Amino acid sequence: MPLALTGYELGLLIVALGFIAFALIVALVIPRSRPTFPGKRLPIFIAVCIGLFAVQMTAVLLLAEVGEADEHVVGEQPEPAPPPPSPSTPPAEPPPAAEPPPAAPPPPAGGAEGDPAAGKEIFGGLVAQADAVFVNFKPGTLAALGFSYDTLRSLNPRIVLAGSSG
Repeated sequence: MPLALTGYELGLLIVALGFIAFALIVALVIPRSRPTFPGKRLPIFIAVCIGLFAVQMTAVLLLAEVGEADEHVVGEQPEPAPPPPSPSTPPAEPPPAAEPPPAAPPPPAGGAEGDPAAGKEIFGGLVAQADAVFVNFKPGTLAALGFSYDTLRSLNPRIVLAGSSG
C-alpha cells in the first residue's frame, strides 16, 4: 500500500531525510577516508550543522503548524447537534455523580506526632490493609525500626516489599 502523504508531511519528510543523511555520512562514511575530519574545516562543519538544525526546526514549526490547521481527517464526521428539547418533553436528569474513592483511615485520636509507639501502630494498621510497602531507606533501616520483612508478613501475608536506596 503506498504511503499517502500531504504536502506538509512530504516537506517534513524531505527535510528530515536530508538531516539524517548528512548525519550518517558525516559519522560513518567520511571518517573512513579522512580520519582527521573535520580537521581545519571545523568552523565550516559547525556552521553547516547549525544551518541544518535551524532548517529542520523551522520546517517542523512552520510546516507542522500549517499542516495541522489545514489537515482534514478522513472518515471523521462532526457529531450532529442534539435536537432542541420540545416544549412537551421534560428536561433530562443529569447522570448521578460518581462516588469518590474511600479515604485513608484517619490517625488515632491525639495523633502520633512525636510518639514512636503510636506511629508504629498506625504503620502496622496501614500495612495490614495494603498490597505493597515501598521504602527508600538504606538497607536494614526498616528492620531497625521494628518492621522487618517477616514482621510485615505477619501483619499481612500477601504484602509485597519494594525498596530503593541511593
